[in-house]
Amino acid sequence: MRSIRARSEVSGVTLASLVLLAVLLSACPALPDRPRYEGAGHSEPVRGGTLMMWEEARVRMLDPHAAFDVVSGVLINMMFDSLYAYDRDNKLKPAIASALPIISADGRSLIVPIRRGVRFHNGRLLTARDVVWSFERMLHPDLNSPGAPFYRAIVGLDAYQAKQAAHITGLSAPDDQTFRIELTRPDQSFVYALGMRFASPMAREEVERVGADTKRRPVGQGPFRLVTWDPGVRLVLERNRQYHDPKRPYVDRIVFEEALKRDTAFMRFRNGEVDIATRVSPADSMVIRSGGFKPYAALGAQADIYGFYLNVGLAPFDNVHVRRAVAFAIDRERWARARNGGIRPAGQLLPPKVMGHDDALTHMQSFDLARAREEMKRAGHPEGLADPVTLWT
Repeated sequence: MRSIRARSEVSGVTLASLVLLAVLLSACPALPDRPRYEGAGHSEPVRGGTLMMWEEARVRMLDPHAAFDVVSGVLINMMFDSLYAYDRDNKLKPAIASALPIISADGRSLIVPIRRGVRFHNGRLLTARDVVWSFERMLHPDLNSPGAPFYRAIVGLDAYQAKQAAHITGLSAPDDQTFRIELTRPDQSFVYALGMRFASPMAREEVERVGADTKRRPVGQGPFRLVTWDPGVRLVLERNRQYHDPKRPYVDRIVFEEALKRDTAFMRFRNGEVDIATRVSPADSMVIRSGGFKPYAALGAQADIYGFYLNVGLAPFDNVHVRRAVAFAIDRERWARARNGGIRPAGQLLPPKVMGHDDALTHMQSFDLARAREEMKRAGHPEGLADPVTLWT
C-alpha cells in the first residue's frame, strides 16, 4: 500500500506540473512575424540611438596590427580607420589619407598624403610620423603580425625583421602630412594592402603605456571609441565626437554581445531586442524573405571566400589530376540550395564584386562527375583511391 500511495503522490505532482506547463505555454505570445519597430519615414538619416549587435563567436583582440579573425575585425573597423577604405563597389577610397597615393613612373615609390585634423581618441592630432611608427610596430618580428606578408616589398624590411636595422629605410615622413614608401619592385597589389586594417595608425604613447594590454584597451581614431568590455559577454562603444568626418557616425552607441547562440539571437531579433541578424540559418532566412519581414529585407552579395585547401606536397594531392577530380566532384549548386541560396558558387577564386571576377571564365569549376572520373584515370586511379581521405571542416 505504501508503494502504491507513493506512486500516486508522484503521479499527482507530475500531473500538476504538466498542467502548469500547459498554462505557461498558452500564455507565451507567438514571435512577431514582422519587425517590432518600423522606421519613422525620415528621408534623411537621423542621429542618435543605440545599435544592438551580436556574434556567435568571441572577440579575440582589438589590436589592428595583430588580429586577423572576422569577429575582431568587425569591432576594429569601428574603432580604427586605415589609410584607405573600400566603397560599396570595393573600390579604394581615402580614409586617414586625404587622396589616393601618388605613384612614381617606375612604380617603386608611393607618396600618401595624410588628412589634416585627424585625432586619436585621446585627443592628440595624428601625423605621418604616427603612420611610420605604426608600420614599424606592425612589421616588427616580435609582434609576428599576420599582415606582414602583404608588405614584403618595402625597402629595408628584410634587414629590419632580421633585427639588423632599427628602422625600415623604405618608410619615411618628410613632413606631418606626407608618408613616403619605397618598394624593392613594382607591385600593383601593394596600394590595396594600404586599405587593410593592418595599415591603421596607432598612438605610440598609448601602446607604450598599456603594453601587452593593447589588445584589450585600444586607442584608435575611428568613428567609435571603446567604453567598456566584459570579455565573452559584451562590448560597449560610443560615438567619437572628434571624428574627422563631422557627418559620421549617426549612431550614438553600439552594444556588441559576444558568444550568443544563433537561434537565441534570431528570436531576440524577431522580438526587437537586437537590431542585426548575421549568418542566419536557412530556416531563419526563409522567415526574413517572406511574410511581414520581406518588405524590409535587402539581399546582396558579400565578398567572402570559402573553400577547401589541399596539401599539394602530400599524396595523392601532389597529382594535379587528383586535384582537378576533387574540383569537378563538388556539387556547389546543391550546396547552395541546401543553404536556401544564402551562398553563391563562384567557380573560381575571386567572388562577384571583387575585381578580376569573370562570369564567363572558360575554365570555371563546375560539378561534372564524368570529368572527375576521367581525371582520376589520368592520375592512375581508374577505380578510385585505395584508401579513403578524411576531410576536416
